Amino acid sequence: MKKYIIIVFAVLISIIAHAQTKKEVQYTLDTLIKSNKNLHEDYNQLKKEWNIYNQFFMHVKDKFFPPEEINLSVNEAISRFDQLYSNIENQLIKNSNINVELRDSIATLSKISTELEKNNDIYRKLILSSLSEPFYPKSEKELVGQWNLFLNPLSIKGDPFESGIVGINVLDVADSISCYNIFKIEIQQDDLATLFFSDGKEQKCFYSISEFNHNMPYSVYFSKQEEFKLVLRVSPMHNGLMVSYEIPVKTDKVLYYYGLMKRK
Repeated sequence: MKKYIIIVFAVLISIIAHAQTKKEVQYTLDTLIKSNKNLHEDYNQLKKEWNIYNQFFMHVKDKFFPPEEINLSVNEAISRFDQLYSNIENQLIKNSNINVELRDSIATLSKISTELEKNNDIYRKLILSSLSEPFYPKSEKELVGQWNLFLNPLSIKGDPFESGIVGINVLDVADSISCYNIFKIEIQQDDLATLFFSDGKEQKCFYSISEFNHNMPYSVYFSKQEEFKLVLRVSPMHNGLMVSYEIPVKTDKVLYYYGLMKRK
């Protein structure tokens, strides 16, 4: 009986040992299958990325390399590409320098054009003012109506009472004084007036005349409380009424608008 028990026990141990070995083999096999699957997925991913890089490489070769260099090796292509890129950079630097010179030239031409436009505007006003017949009001009532003004910005050089020199001042800051350019005055009854400026502004105000004389200089004072004040000096000349007023701009020179005022 004891002998049979030992035999059965040995058989059971053999069966258990055989079962453990089979599990280990199955586990190892499963691990290998899983690893192979992962490797296959990695391979496909690498192949996909390689195709992308290869397409990019071929695209660069097709775009930048001449036909006789299309079959260069990777190392040769890299060296050749560096050379081509260096040439492109040098050309871009040259183009940049040319662009700077062109911008400077355009800026200079623009400045010259602006100065020519200013001068042309001055001459145009002088020509227009000389086309109409002068009108000289003989009384303050005859000042009522619309008047066109053909003015230029002027500056006095030195002491005008000693030198008598008055120069046309073509300023670089024309915009800062053009807003004070009056091109039309409408004098109404009841001491009312409207001044029309070149920048589109209209100034309604009161006016008064000091020492009117149709043969001598006199002044017209325009004001609206403390908001607006302007003194127009009027001098009858052979070609019409010459008028002037100071430009209220802070500069190191005394600036005026000066020119003809003619009946519209």
